Amino acid sequence: MMATPLVFLSAVLSYLIVISESTPTITPIATETSLGNQRNHRLTWELEEAKLRVARLESIFDETVQHINAKSLSLEECEKLIADMTHEMDRLQSDLSSLKVFPFVLYADIRCFESKLTYEFPH
Repeated sequence: MMATPLVFLSAVLSYLIVISESTPTITPIATETSLGNQRNHRLTWELEEAKLRVARLESIFDETVQHINAKSLSLEECEKLIADMTHEMDRLQSDLSSLKVFPFVLYADIRCFESKLTYEFPH
């Protein structure tokens, strides 16, 4: 469960590195200042765009973590239900085994009782 956040984090960092490598570095321009201002505006806009992308990725990441946590909780509930059902099945199988033995025990008890009656009250 911890590997998923690391994968997202590495994807975000890789994306930011690619963006930073594709962005030209600011070099001093001796000619017009308007060209420098245009580059500054473009870089500022790209930075804001990158911040928005990071915020969206963080939001998606948080939603994914919540979804995974909900699935994990659901899985734990299912595992508990399976354990409870297994315990109930074991109990029922034990009861069934007892019922299968019961007629033989009852028959033996009846025979024992008959022999006592015959011994105490002969014909």
